[in-house]
Amino acid sequence: MIHVFVVPKSDEAFELPLVRCPRDEHKYYAGSSSIFGGRGDNTCENCRSKTCIDVMVDITQMLRHTLQLGRKEVVLRTMVVDANTDEFIELGDESTQRTGIPQPELVGPWWRDAAELSQGNLSDEMRAVQEKLTVSGFYDGKLDGDFRDKTHDALKAFQEINRLKSDGIVGPKTLSQFKKPRYDASKDIGAGESVYAAEAVVTYTVAENSPGYLSRQGVLNELDDAFAHWSQASGVVFQRIPGPAEGPDADITVEWCGPRDVRFDGPGGALAKADSKSLTFDAREDWLLQGSPQTPGAFYLLPVALHEIGHCLGLAHSARPNEVMSPYYVANRVALSRGDVAAARAATSS
Repeated sequence: MIHVFVVPKSDEAFELPLVRCPRDEHKYYAGSSSIFGGRGDNTCENCRSKTCIDVMVDITQMLRHTLQLGRKEVVLRTMVVDANTDEFIELGDESTQRTGIPQPELVGPWWRDAAELSQGNLSDEMRAVQEKLTVSGFYDGKLDGDFRDKTHDALKAFQEINRLKSDGIVGPKTLSQFKKPRYDASKDIGAGESVYAAEAVVTYTVAENSPGYLSRQGVLNELDDAFAHWSQASGVVFQRIPGPAEGPDADITVEWCGPRDVRFDGPGGALAKADSKSLTFDAREDWLLQGSPQTPGAFYLLPVALHEIGHCLGLAHSARPNEVMSPYYVANRVALSRGDVAAARAATSS
């Protein structure tokens, strides 16, 4: 078990509570996770050779609401409980070398207190800007936090396509655009491709691993509705069929990723991923069905499904903010625009 504490830098007297279940023992306790195996000298060959995984603990509630501090005002302190020996280990330079478990890295929120970033800046905030520009397809350079010409040109291109002032400065409006949740990590520039022809019959199946807190029938209804929208627009006939255990393989598989799936970047990042053969939702997000009240940090299934099925058809992201294929999540965008319909017809007629 891994227990994470978010500690203000001003609290120099803090000591880790060395107890098995510290949740109720300390005001700085932020959450826990677990990891099987390690990479120290005493681990088995399987643990030494298996692929590394990321373990994520969401500390947003503790950082923003309980402590009301910025990321630069806190440090992470982490305790590991060895399930075999019941030993309590605080991760540090020495214990990291012994256990093979690295010290934690605080990822975001990057720009809560950030001032404007302009050319010549060298900072963690600028590295986060480069990461955003990389995901959206505008930057392919080093993620070094160094705001030089290549980053400057990429930033201006990003601003132009998002209808912002193309000044190459990361000001409040550009930061606001970066903070918007994206449907996926597909690039914002580049053309789509023709995948299915009009009148083609394309089957899809919905895996049984949809979130248990959602009505299964509700999930199926909303996915059927999303496919029906694109069917009407494109002329492609979408048909839902049973899963592989009950029938033939489908052309498109709809599923949710597992908790250790590295295709996604944790809560609040990319919500889904799709191509001509699959549509995968991030299980670590909180999902809502139509008619449910909006809650902070949760996302409605229907608009995300509608966007991702466009990618199944081969459509690229749109630069028009009113279209379903715009890269940024909008909770009430649950119908195709004229531009979406035109793009679907063009893709299936070529």
